[in-house]
Amino acid sequence: MNQLNFLLIGTSGNGISSLGNTILGQKYFKTSNNLLSNDCIAVKGVSHREDCLITVVDIPGIDTDNKNVDALKSFKALIQEALRLCEDGFTAIVFVLQFCSRYTRQEQETLKLIKATLGESVIAKSTICAFTHGDLYKHESESFETWCRSQKGNIQNFLTECNYRCLLFDNKTKDDLDQQKQLQKLLDLTDQTDRYSLNQFLSAEKERKSLEEEISSPILAQEAS
Repeated sequence: MNQLNFLLIGTSGNGISSLGNTILGQKYFKTSNNLLSNDCIAVKGVSHREDCLITVVDIPGIDTDNKNVDALKSFKALIQEALRLCEDGFTAIVFVLQFCSRYTRQEQETLKLIKATLGESVIAKSTICAFTHGDLYKHESESFETWCRSQKGNIQNFLTECNYRCLLFDNKTKDDLDQQKQLQKLLDLTDQTDRYSLNQFLSAEKERKSLEEEISSPILAQEAS
């Protein structure tokens, strides 16, 4: 049986936990906690779907502007815990955005945090972008891929970096066929991703130290603000 492991990452309010439940076809996850809360943990859910054993690890949504050493250390600890939950690594990292919402500076900072923690190449090699609130997509005259390729600015830079490995999820749909189609799209996209493992995480220690030094330096912190 094919085994697929997914790590869900994103900012709070983007429907990360709901997406995890949709992928698994069961309600495993509660609403994510703030990254800096005392009880924030990585949670694993497992389900058999489409002849696959699917594992999803859900971590709390990131509520930080990335200029806090404690937040950096908390995020690093969450990734370490996620890798302990999936010792053979992740088939893909799923970065969660909300469709019909502005691509924010916080989300740009979150991507910087992800690359500094997991490695500079993690977006290009191992990341899929999932847009939630797919029920709001009303562009019947064009495909979602066409919509993605028509975006401009910082969001275009990110979508280009992940090679347009993007898909739309409607976490509210009760239609079995729609649920099957969006899950199959996710599974198909994993053919284009490299597995992310503990070795990659260990190799990214230089990037983590560099970011920690940047946000710890008063001069650099003032320049970044």
